[in-house]
Amino acid sequence: MRLTLFNQKAANIFAENKLLKFAFVVLLMVSMINYQATQQAMDSTKTIILPVNASGDLWVSVHDASDAYLRQMARYLTSMLANYTAASARAQFEELLILFSPATFAGYQTAFDKIATDIERFATVSSRITWIGNTPLRLSQDRKKITVRAKKDRLVNGEVTRSTEVEIRITFYIEDGRLWIHDLTELSVNAEEGQP
Repeated sequence: MRLTLFNQKAANIFAENKLLKFAFVVLLMVSMINYQATQQAMDSTKTIILPVNASGDLWVSVHDASDAYLRQMARYLTSMLANYTAASARAQFEELLILFSPATFAGYQTAFDKIATDIERFATVSSRITWIGNTPLRLSQDRKKITVRAKKDRLVNGEVTRSTEVEIRITFYIEDGRLWIHDLTELSVNAEEGQP
């Protein structure tokens, strides 16, 4: 870039430097605006999910998801957690572990392994869960916790031997469009403590 606006060579060099500095500042500002626009577009991008037999408006964005998606995930999680036989429990718990956050994965892996070992000792025992009430699922205001009210039946040789009303609390977060479970607790409705 050569400017010849001035008669002196030094004045032309100073003018060129000023013009280059101005161009650099403009380029930097355009880059910053472009970066912000890209970030905003990524935050507002939604992935439309259409699993088999799904209904409703299912979508996941960077840090949020639709109510219908959260309901489907809660149904999947409670089913994997409490609808099992001695033959299927371990495989279901391993599949469920994939959704746990790295911070809590090891603790739940140990807990699920212990529960599966206890279940496998009694081949005729199985479990089933049914959501109960007009609104069995509640989503917290901050959209980070799901509470499901359900009836859990213990079956021996196909006969119900014990029926318990439970509350399953799922604490989760969504990061880059993926749902991570942070905590999963099952409580008897009148009990103080639960188990994973």
